[in-house]
Amino acid sequence: MGPRRFGPRRALVLGAVALVLGGLAACSGGSSRPLSELRARSVDFDGVSVRWKESGSGEPSMIFVPGWASDMRVFAGQAEIPPTNGRMIFLDLPGHGESDAPERDYSFSWLAGAIESVREAAGADRVVLFAHSNGAALAREYLRQHPDRVTAFVSVEGSFRPVVSEPRLWDRLVARFRQTDYGESVGAMLAPDLDPALRQELFDMMMSTPQHVMVSTLLAYGESASAATGTIDVPLLALHAPSRFWTDEYRRWLEGVAPRLEWKERAGTSHFLMREDPAWVAETVKEFLASVEAGS
Repeated sequence: MGPRRFGPRRALVLGAVALVLGGLAACSGGSSRPLSELRARSVDFDGVSVRWKESGSGEPSMIFVPGWASDMRVFAGQAEIPPTNGRMIFLDLPGHGESDAPERDYSFSWLAGAIESVREAAGADRVVLFAHSNGAALAREYLRQHPDRVTAFVSVEGSFRPVVSEPRLWDRLVARFRQTDYGESVGAMLAPDLDPALRQELFDMMMSTPQHVMVSTLLAYGESASAATGTIDVPLLALHAPSRFWTDEYRRWLEGVAPRLEWKERAGTSHFLMREDPAWVAETVKEFLASVEAGS
């Protein structure tokens, strides 16, 4: 039996469907798989087992750096809608997720060493850093330690300096998470209008972080972000939700720190915007990386 023939109108419809499906495939880029289906690996860093997962192939690899009290699950949306055509490396920082959580000081200098141990174990050469929240300050410390390894930097709701600058108020903030009812303070950090299922998922993830790690990493963030000097010399894409924290003054300050800054905001989102609108994040990051590559 010969090939089936379609009339002009049906052929046009089928052609349009093919274009749409092709466009969706192109938008997804890299290897799209649920984070839970990726094989876990681990590396020993300073006597601590650090877990990571990877997806896709190609350089530069993108390393995802979670924010405070978060693990790789915070980037589940990026595993399914990749913001890069290259390899993606998701890690649980020491003290988080399935990595070991010893009673110790979780300084950003030490945590940056854990990121480097994962990069080496994964065999990645040069990387794009993709960081959320105060993970951006940690990623900045990694960049300071390993400037030759980083080609570009993506910050989602990144706080490169403490959002509370007065020491007395900062001490009060840290004290909340030393109390037995610290879960109430964790819940207060999540936007009340988040999708209820996503809000519960994020709350459970954050509460799985041991309390001693929460306190130590919060202190480390305050110390590292306050003491950080020098410029971010690689291209930086800062993605933000509208917020009173991201003032014109903060943006001007960040432009001084990162001369190659590109700033974008997404209306209708909150602090976890990469979970709320992963498709927009993927499209925006890919455009940014394409411009970086074109300018290199």
